[in-house]
Amino acid sequence: MINKIHASEQQKKVSRSKITEKLRVLKNWSKGGLPWQTDDRGNVIRDSNGDKIVEWFPRNSRQFCEWNRMKCSQGTQKLIPELSSISRQTFSREYNEDLKSQAEGLFKVLIALEEKMNASSSNATEIAKLKRDISYWQAVAEAEANALLEMMQRLNEIDKLYNKAERIRRNNEEQLQAEIRTLKAENAALNKVVAKITPLKGVD
Repeated sequence: MINKIHASEQQKKVSRSKITEKLRVLKNWSKGGLPWQTDDRGNVIRDSNGDKIVEWFPRNSRQFCEWNRMKCSQGTQKLIPELSSISRQTFSREYNEDLKSQAEGLFKVLIALEEKMNASSSNATEIAKLKRDISYWQAVAEAEANALLEMMQRLNEIDKLYNKAERIRRNNEEQLQAEIRTLKAENAALNKVVAKITPLKGVD
């Protein structure tokens, strides 16, 4: 039974480690900008119009789970760590809920960032660029707000568990004190009985 529990905990750690590694890459991209696709020599890859192409990134949970380094261009593959695929079932486990929430927020940020970058690298109008800038920063604000809310909810749960443990401790202490008082009363009663019996022994 202990081995099964240990194996389960180990599985949780492994899955969270894989997810966290992917989130680290996406967070860096969300702040520093998505990379442009490059070949193995670092040369920028362009489309038929001559525009640079934003690097591939996961846009939803399915793509996030399937994502590995080979999905990116050869130049980018050299810049990111080895990424392992995970099952969607594992990704949706309750113990990974906080990481999944972070990923979903990052999808929105990166999609908005891609639009912003595409606009800046093409002949889009200034108004279109500004709209994409606004969309990007709104997505960033929403993702950060959700992360803060998630953290506050977790702190609230921890606080509830602490208060519950404290109540149990106080209840146990009160019960222990009551048992001690009962034993003291019983002991006092026995001492009285012994005191009455002792003089009788000398009557013989």
